[in-house]
Amino acid sequence: MVGLVTHSSMATTSDRTEIEQFMNAGLVKVARAHGKRTSIKLTSIGVYAVGDARIFGKILEGRPITTRQWSRILQWIYDRWPETVAWPADVMRPAYRNAVIVRKPGRQPPPTLPEREI
Repeated sequence: MVGLVTHSSMATTSDRTEIEQFMNAGLVKVARAHGKRTSIKLTSIGVYAVGDARIFGKILEGRPITTRQWSRILQWIYDRWPETVAWPADVMRPAYRNAVIVRKPGRQPPPTLPEREI
């Protein structure tokens, strides 16, 4: 198990790779759970969260994504996660619901979906 790295120069490439794999596995886990609950495909979650239908393909291939993309996807899922359903204990959870994400000027926010009844 890799411990928390407090300074980027302290982490080796191997450590960063292990951390990225662990975090990406958790992201895919909650995305699949959300998709199963709402019948939304991973490609659609990628479009709604970050405007990229191929983002989960990149993650599953082991290709890197940005921290901003990762956090936006996780926040998008968390904002739509029902409070009555337990969040997976082994996946990091955002600190706030409906957190404001600052976007670059001139960019349109991705579309959002209404919650579905289960």
